[in-house]
Amino acid sequence: MIGIFVSPGYDCRMTKEQSLILETRFPGGNATRARVLEGDPPELHFTCDPKGGRPLWFWLRVKPNAEVKATDAKLRLVLEHYDTLAGAQQPGECCPVYRQEGQWWMRLPAGKPERSADGCVSATWAVNLPAGPLEIALCHPYEPGDLRQLVEKSRGAWERQRIGLSRGGRDLVRLANGYDAGSRFTGGLYLIARERGGEMPSAWLLDGLLQRLAGAKNNPFLTWAVPLADADGAHSGMWRSEPDLLLGWGAGSAERHETVVLKQDVLRWRGCCRPTLGLSICAAPASEVGGIYCELPDQKAYGEWHAQALKWAHVMETKLGPELASPEFVRVSQRVDSSCSADVRFHDWMAGEAGLCALTLCVPWASAGETSFSQKKYREAGRNVADALIEKRR
Repeated sequence: MIGIFVSPGYDCRMTKEQSLILETRFPGGNATRARVLEGDPPELHFTCDPKGGRPLWFWLRVKPNAEVKATDAKLRLVLEHYDTLAGAQQPGECCPVYRQEGQWWMRLPAGKPERSADGCVSATWAVNLPAGPLEIALCHPYEPGDLRQLVEKSRGAWERQRIGLSRGGRDLVRLANGYDAGSRFTGGLYLIARERGGEMPSAWLLDGLLQRLAGAKNNPFLTWAVPLADADGAHSGMWRSEPDLLLGWGAGSAERHETVVLKQDVLRWRGCCRPTLGLSICAAPASEVGGIYCELPDQKAYGEWHAQALKWAHVMETKLGPELASPEFVRVSQRVDSSCSADVRFHDWMAGEAGLCALTLCVPWASAGETSFSQKKYREAGRNVADALIEKRR
């Protein structure tokens, strides 16, 4: 039997009899309604906290009580209300990650469905519960230290710059490899990731892309990149905060301050380079297991920019190859005529207002067909995208 203390979002004092504590009060943490059902093995039940937005992201830590002798054991994880999570369909599409202290993140197998008497669906997994701390998350968390490591390893290729603040007062940071194209760069890239704070797949792909651009001797692009657009959502452990940044590039009362900051930065970038392409990198819906795909501006509304984006999409698809690219790689988002900012994506605004070519790259949470996404595989995909961009620009 395992004694466990679970707290809905914060740490509390443990008694001597309690051997484990569930911790979610850390930047990016998310889990709620947690409880343990005794059995063989015991079950840890929890669900994702919407936190005022839509629920999908989770990240929790199970820690031992130092005052209680801990032994290795099995633990059954039960993610409740799976059928209410954003974009989710079947538990078999969900393969979270886990990490023991001092080790690499590993993928769990596909979730097994469990249906209650009233029809509610849960996803379940079995894990080994070590004597030390254990972390469990929907996908590999991309932490501030990962970004610092990217910049440090670039050997001066990327310079960090604060371009403004989030509505919560957090820094919005942009990486840049220059501020004046001159004769050095023949083109320009503007890259955005994590317009929804919990979308870790986009962060890892961008990491690999920026690694490749930093190391490429023939990089033709003056590149500006915003690795974390939704800084508040990321810190709070939200998958998506409201209003939604990913769909909020229109003007109107629902426009967030972050969007204003990003728009101004895009216009500054446009003024100091030869603009080539804007790329928004996001996570695909939770049910997507076919592979990476892209969304283009609506052909009817933005015919010229759709045609240009399609050419870029084709070279990316070729470089990613059948292992990583979805069989339905090119998809078109339908433009809805409305003043509501929730109807407009980055590539729509770029085509309609900035007069520039852009597209959105959507990255699965766990797999592309038979290929499981590790941090290394996400970075590989990013390097492939960078190679595609460089080769097309030559």
